[in-house]
Amino acid sequence: MDADIEGFFDHIDHGLLQELIRRRINDRGILRLIGRWLKAGILDGESLVRAEAGTPQGGVISPLLANIYFHYALDEWYAEEVRPRMRGRSSLVRYGDDFVVGFELESDARRFLEVLGKRLGRFKLKLHPEKTRLIDFGRGQGGTFAFLGFCHYPFPRIVASWV
Repeated sequence: MDADIEGFFDHIDHGLLQELIRRRINDRGILRLIGRWLKAGILDGESLVRAEAGTPQGGVISPLLANIYFHYALDEWYAEEVRPRMRGRSSLVRYGDDFVVGFELESDARRFLEVLGKRLGRFKLKLHPEKTRLIDFGRGQGGTFAFLGFCHYPFPRIVASWV
């Protein structure tokens, strides 16, 4: 499954993000600093625009905050709830807000896609309908997908033998 989140960095909920960070960080100074980063705003010409959601555009802290948010929205849920319920093997590969999930069985992929939107909705995120799809990526299949700037093609397994 190749998936995309609509406007991921723009839709991160500040309150929920701060709650998730408090699960691991107890230092009030750090929590206050993160709150200030989130409320810093963006200069649009001569006016200051403060966002109610999202991470600071171009801010050095944005990738870190986004990874924390998505860890709880996807990674932890996949590892603890989804993967143990799969009938076949599966694996999640994620970098920032980009991710692909490989499934041995099509039925597992369909079940996952069915509940993924609901899970992301709890974090105020939404799958991009045109950029999220199931791909038949088995040997001899024609499906391809782009991930992190590379186009991935299925490749038949090569068996080498030494005589």
